[in-house]
Amino acid sequence: MSKTIKINYHQYDIWEDILTSSLALDFVGFEPETLFQNAYKKSVYYQCPAWAHKAKRTYIVRCPVDITLKVTPPDDESGEGSIESENLNQIRFDRWISPTFDVENWCRKEKVTLQFNMPKFLFWTDERNVWMEQSPYPLTAVKNNILCLNGWFNLSSWTRSLSFAMDVVDYTKPIVIKRGDPLYQVSFYSKNLDDNYKLVKKEPSEKLLRDIKKRTKAKSYIGRIGHDQEMFKNQKGKCPVEFLWKRDD
Repeated sequence: MSKTIKINYHQYDIWEDILTSSLALDFVGFEPETLFQNAYKKSVYYQCPAWAHKAKRTYIVRCPVDITLKVTPPDDESGEGSIESENLNQIRFDRWISPTFDVENWCRKEKVTLQFNMPKFLFWTDERNVWMEQSPYPLTAVKNNILCLNGWFNLSSWTRSLSFAMDVVDYTKPIVIKRGDPLYQVSFYSKNLDDNYKLVKKEPSEKLLRDIKKRTKAKSYIGRIGHDQEMFKNQKGKCPVEFLWKRDD
């Protein structure tokens, strides 16, 4: 039997201002909406049950500000690259954009990847073994010249902040994002794929924030392997993605 699972969320930009960020205000940040809510109701697939089942459980995350960037990847001679913005001052640029040129294999002439901290979301739930997936919103490749990297983890056992990394589709062209443009999608999964989800806007408690901060520091104590095992560990029962489920027998 299916049920409705409550997912709490809070929107912000940087961790230091997580409880005072203006993005938490209704008229500043955009609240996540399902693909089903945003679909063109006269489209040929709107009545398709397979599409609707997935679309009702997939949420769109939108950009709350205008962002324009020009990316120059590292060249062969200097090995240095650059990112410039026409509309962001230095303070906002430093808060919201994380260049990755100093990380090996992340930004090369063949591929440029950036990290965005605008907006950031904190999702959490009291339900056991709910998985969260972050996936690209396909039209960003055409409209904005970016494509979010895909990933998922067990939200119930490893609550953490959600920003997003993006590949630059064509670094010879600018990245242009307008307020309200979709950036990526978020989906939720439980053992029963017929379960429904209700997103509830809520301010996180001090205890939750302390626990999250401890988890972000855990990698320095238990290493990458131990850190990753906790992210994908089920608390009880079976993961909805069978090949990630470790049997007890």
